[in-house]
Amino acid sequence: MCATFLKSIYQQKSSLRTTSSGFSLPAALFIIVILGLLAIALFRMTQTSEVAVAQEILSIRGFYAAESGLQTAAMSAFPVSGGAGTCSNFTLNFSTSGLSNCSATVTCTSYISDGTNFFNITSTGQCSSGELQSSRTLEALLRGL
Repeated sequence: MCATFLKSIYQQKSSLRTTSSGFSLPAALFIIVILGLLAIALFRMTQTSEVAVAQEILSIRGFYAAESGLQTAAMSAFPVSGGAGTCSNFTLNFSTSGLSNCSATVTCTSYISDGTNFFNITSTGQCSSGELQSSRTLEALLRGL
């Protein structure tokens, strides 16, 4: 009797095990696939974000290179010593750590209108780092006294 009782309990457990054994494997696979896709998406978003930050920094460096070229041309047009200013085209290649791999191409034209000297200065700052490049252009119209 005891053996039949144990046999009936074992058969009940066995029948329960066979009916529910196929659910956990597809559920686990589904969760693993979804988490894998989520990890890939997060990795790609991080990579895109890193490139955007690098491009933004390079763009800011290009702006400062152009601004430095513009200020150098303004100092030539209006010297501190008070003498006659000059207006010329030139290129600056920067070697400082903040503007390494950057240059500024400056064009300057001067003209006189109603007896007043004007200097039209255009400065284009260019920076590169690997495959990324940035170019910013600034323009200023300076009026003589």
